[in-house]
Amino acid sequence: MSSVSAGGFIAAGLANGMTPRELCAAFIENDDQVSEVFDPAWLMVPAYGEFWRRSIMLPGLAASALWQATFGRKSLVNALETLGPALPTGIFSNEEIDVRLAKLFSKPGRTNDFRKLGTRLTLVATNLDSGDAAPFGRPGWDHVPISKAVQASSALPGLFPARRNRQPLLRGRRTEKNHARRRGPGRRH
Repeated sequence: MSSVSAGGFIAAGLANGMTPRELCAAFIENDDQVSEVFDPAWLMVPAYGEFWRRSIMLPGLAASALWQATFGRKSLVNALETLGPALPTGIFSNEEIDVRLAKLFSKPGRTNDFRKLGTRLTLVATNLDSGDAAPFGRPGWDHVPISKAVQASSALPGLFPARRNRQPLLRGRRTEKNHARRRGPGRRH
């Protein structure tokens, strides 16, 4: 199974033995009777950590921009571009996705480890800095917890940041089609 974005929630649930009915009740109907309910309020928590990480870079970046604009003989626009790294990659935190799914996948009969699944699962994200695919579940990427991979695969720049080893990630967007094409129809890797 390969998936990206919201499909990552579904694919990870199915790979963990959740039935389509359980997934529907948890993610679509928000049935309070189900103990595994997805609450959209989880996605409305401000990304305080992201704001903090970016704000501590601002003094150095501002000094560099000022230097470039005055002594470096750069245009004001070029100097202001130096401030770009201070912009947060998202305004809301999606950390609760990782926390809640880790708890969900720790229940008996489920796993948060790609290597322990009974079926092959690949969740794709893209490294924002390099543009390279991050095919979670594949060799070299299978040590990342499934919950963290779902979080990265569903990240949207500007709204929800996700990181792995301090590398900014976002949903598979550009590379997902190439990834699926390399995999080929019906082939397992």
